[in-house]
Amino acid sequence: MKVKFSVSDKEKNPDVDKGVKVGYGSSKRSGYRWRWYLLLLLFLIPLVAIGWVIAKPFIFIIAEGVITTDPVELRSPVAGQVKAVNVERGQEIASGTSLIELDASELAVEIDKLKEVLASLPENSREQDKEIVQQLERQVEVAKEGVAEQQEFLETYQKYKSSGVIPTHEMAVILRAVTDSKVSYEAAKANSFQVEQQLNENALAGMLTQRRQELERQLAKLQAQYDELRIDVLKDRRVIDVLVKAGEYVQESQPLALVSGSETPVIFAYLEPRYFEYAAVGNKATATLPNGEKIRAVVSEPAQLTQNLPPMLVGPFDNKTGVLKVTLEPSEPLKTSIEGLPVELSFDYWN
Repeated sequence: MKVKFSVSDKEKNPDVDKGVKVGYGSSKRSGYRWRWYLLLLLFLIPLVAIGWVIAKPFIFIIAEGVITTDPVELRSPVAGQVKAVNVERGQEIASGTSLIELDASELAVEIDKLKEVLASLPENSREQDKEIVQQLERQVEVAKEGVAEQQEFLETYQKYKSSGVIPTHEMAVILRAVTDSKVSYEAAKANSFQVEQQLNENALAGMLTQRRQELERQLAKLQAQYDELRIDVLKDRRVIDVLVKAGEYVQESQPLALVSGSETPVIFAYLEPRYFEYAAVGNKATATLPNGEKIRAVVSEPAQLTQNLPPMLVGPFDNKTGVLKVTLEPSEPLKTSIEGLPVELSFDYWN
């Protein structure tokens, strides 16, 4: 037997009870549902963000970089005191401008002492050497005249000998005198040549000459260092930073200032070596500035392998054995010239 249940009035009209309408509140199940959606969303957002950070390097060719003018570091040539600082940070300077002036009193004292020592040395004896050479030349001339006179006597006595007037033993004496005069003449020439050669050697390599030349070299070196106490620039540049103050004492080779190495800023990107084919000259990339602005740039120089990263890109746990240093030129002038401003570069897959 099949049992059938009839529909009750409560089921047909749930808000009516014994003919009286009851005002029930609305269902709250939808509110609970949206709360669960919100909790799920809050849970998924960090996961998606972490996944994007992990996957981004595998999807894009990413490299860290900096905006720079490849600054040149100016160092002190000697130890001394900073006499004056003539420029300020960020100042545009023209060629020949004096940036910093140093005062090295010790160097000036050494230069004065060397000049005193040089002045105390005997003057060059070249004039005396000339007199000696002239005396030797006169001796040679006298010996030559003696040979000529003896030759005349020989010719005269030979005439008398043919007439039988001059004995043979006297003729032998005359011949010996002629021979002695010739020997004296040759000896005078040899002596003159030897003495002149010795004088030339002494002038070039004598102890006094060597001492003078050594002191002159030292003086020229110190004078060149003294001239370098004024730090000038050779081209129109911009002062990146001044590292010293007037009155400060600096050591030799201590950094004094940084000036821009190029007229316009470029971007140095540090790319992993596995992406070396994207570092070819002419390839393009997109640089993202810290404020989110994007600029296009082109690789302008061949890449170089380096292990030196800029300090602003090195973290406490970074341990990179080597990266490619890629130089890029912006396709349009940069709106900022902050030295070392970090940027993120994304290299194009197709160029």
